[in-house]
Amino acid sequence: MNEHLKVLEIIPSYLLDLVYFLELLAGPPSVLTTDEDEVCLHYFEDCLSDYAKEEIKRIQKVLPKNKMVSELVLPLILADQDFENFQMTELLEGHRYLISSYKKSPDYEKAPKAYKKFVAKDAQELLGALMMIVAELERVNFKRFWLEKRLPQINDKIRTYEQGTDVMALLDKVNAEFHTPFLSGQRIYLLSFNVNSFVVKVGDVVVGSLRLDQSAFIHSLLECWMNPVMVEPVLKPLLRRLRKNKELAKQYKLVKSIHRTLDGYVAYSLKVAFSAYLAEKFGALEEPLTYLTHKSQRALLYYDWMTLYPKETSQALEDYFVSVVTAIELSEEKRR
Repeated sequence: MNEHLKVLEIIPSYLLDLVYFLELLAGPPSVLTTDEDEVCLHYFEDCLSDYAKEEIKRIQKVLPKNKMVSELVLPLILADQDFENFQMTELLEGHRYLISSYKKSPDYEKAPKAYKKFVAKDAQELLGALMMIVAELERVNFKRFWLEKRLPQINDKIRTYEQGTDVMALLDKVNAEFHTPFLSGQRIYLLSFNVNSFVVKVGDVVVGSLRLDQSAFIHSLLECWMNPVMVEPVLKPLLRRLRKNKELAKQYKLVKSIHRTLDGYVAYSLKVAFSAYLAEKFGALEEPLTYLTHKSQRALLYYDWMTLYPKETSQALEDYFVSVVTAIELSEEKRR
């Protein structure tokens, strides 16, 4: 992240919004698209040549199972911090440069093996196919359409966020919960063709959606910021104890296909619970118990404890999580 970035900054991006438009073009029909989205998709799809439509089919074959265009392309584009200074066709045409830049970035080292395999094997083919479609879209004035129709919507939403102090003061509120600053700044790209009901962190930036109202935006940001916190290492001394907990074992059995390890499930539940606790504290979540019921049964227990015994400002988050888990384990051991 740039050194001068010390605030929460929400901005539009034509290039990143175009990636999500390509995702809608190449992906399966989405139940989350609006009527306006569908009209736009059909119009520009009709403008494409037969060759470009074949490229869309090629993209669909290249995409790994259960993966979307944005998941694969955004890390490559955002690895170049100057990406906004280029045309999309220039970026995609220089796909070897994009791939090379990404491989040199810290994010590549942390990337899953499956994504590294994609980068090595299929990334060039995908980027090449996308380049052909983008070239045709821009020849039929897609960028002018975006500037006239989509950019005003994004700017309106940004103004709504900025007029409410809750969003713009969020960094200060979060940092006030910690002994040392948790975040020095955050750039958020707000996009109109992103139909997700949550924000996602890619490298140093966050990608948001117009679908989120202010409360959902704040809560989703909190979950996004909590996600990278490494909890599993501090849980290792408790693993033997956790494995003896039959109630925890029952809960974990129900979600074993989602969470590969027991400590991974516990870590996830802690972060979800703490995000909900902060969201409620900041006025961004009205029904935390209802929300957590659908996320994690374990998180409900952790949330209840967190409301009774809040984290002290001087306490490290990981230490606090250990104290929460230990307290819950002691409580359940007494009942057994």
